[in-house]
Amino acid sequence: MATRSAGSIGDLATLGFAVAEGASTHKVLSRVARAAVDLPGVLYGSVYLLAVDGHTLELRGWHGLTADYLKVMRDMPLDLASGTAASGPPNVRAVLTATTILVRDVFAEPELMPWLTVFRPQGFRGIAAVPVVDAAGTVLGSLTAYLADGAQLGATDLATLEDLGQLAAAATVLVRSRDAARATVDALRGELALAHARLDDLRRLGAVHHSALRLATAESGIQPIAQAFADGLDATLTVTGAEGEPLAVAHRPRRPDSAADDPAAAVVVRQLRGGADLPVTLQVSCSPGEVTQWSVDGAALIIEQELRRLDRDADIGSRLTKDLVADLLSPAAMRHPDAVFGRAGRARPPPAPTARHRHGRAGRRLGRQAGRRCGRRHERPRGPRPARRRAAHPRPGPASGRGIGRHGGRAAQPRVSGLGRT
Repeated sequence: MATRSAGSIGDLATLGFAVAEGASTHKVLSRVARAAVDLPGVLYGSVYLLAVDGHTLELRGWHGLTADYLKVMRDMPLDLASGTAASGPPNVRAVLTATTILVRDVFAEPELMPWLTVFRPQGFRGIAAVPVVDAAGTVLGSLTAYLADGAQLGATDLATLEDLGQLAAAATVLVRSRDAARATVDALRGELALAHARLDDLRRLGAVHHSALRLATAESGIQPIAQAFADGLDATLTVTGAEGEPLAVAHRPRRPDSAADDPAAAVVVRQLRGGADLPVTLQVSCSPGEVTQWSVDGAALIIEQELRRLDRDADIGSRLTKDLVADLLSPAAMRHPDAVFGRAGRARPPPAPTARHRHGRAGRRLGRQAGRRCGRRHERPRGPRPARRRAAHPRPGPASGRGIGRHGGRAAQPRVSGLGRT
């Protein structure tokens, strides 16, 4: 007995290390069952735990049981309804009463008749079952010792078996707490990885928006902006006007044809307001995701602002053209053509924007022309002034020295003094 106790202590010493090293519930509880076998007269040992439903007992650890017995016990969990406090399988009775149950001869119990065909090949005669109870008093399962024919467990052996039951409860609580902590850590790591991936996506999409804004600031037009979003989002963008005419089409770089055949692609449609509040449709075929949806909203805003800017540029060019034509047909142009035509040459408007808006820098030039035009819209054109004619003084005649005055009379004679003529 002393030898068996020494061996049991050696097995129990490694139990804590097994829990710390991450051993499974089966391995930890099998060590407890192995320690129960060291008791005198015990042939096999097993540990049953309550299932998640709380109504059945599942075999979670064992030592010495045959493969046939294990197959039956795992395929047919013990139902708590199969026993009572006074009858039924010892495992079930120990859980229901939370006390130690000792059956010295299983073949003498009528309520165990359904299991005798399974018990007989194992060679045991009696069963001792103790409850597995945690520190809070909750019954978690039972520890079962299968006794040889004629084995007699004394009070000390039963007390040792009960201590092993408490050890099984402690090991079960530790393993469950460890597994729960691992699951929490794994979940946090998964969330952290998703947060890192989301941060990377936000940084990438921020760079895409920055590039698109720079193109919009440089007045590059709709097509370069749409292509910048297509490259950054790995998507296909299509901008159509009110009558369905394509204003810009930008394909994803990895698929020059289309993303419509991609089963994972999602089609996002945004309604925009172009110039004169005309409806414009933005259709984006891209991978689904919250970040991508947010980026599509940003792309819609930038493209809408570019459409409005192009419409303003076209309106300014049209007004300047009308003003210049009015100047050329005005009466002032007939009197002073050089001044009017010179101003027309300095303020020559660019051609009107086409559907694709490929002249991005026309707005700045037209804005400066409009500013100059507003300051001198009603200013009278100035041309070279005609020279004023001066009346020629009559010259004295060759004979008389007298000239004709301005009004037809004689010219005034010079005064004569005593010193001579002045």
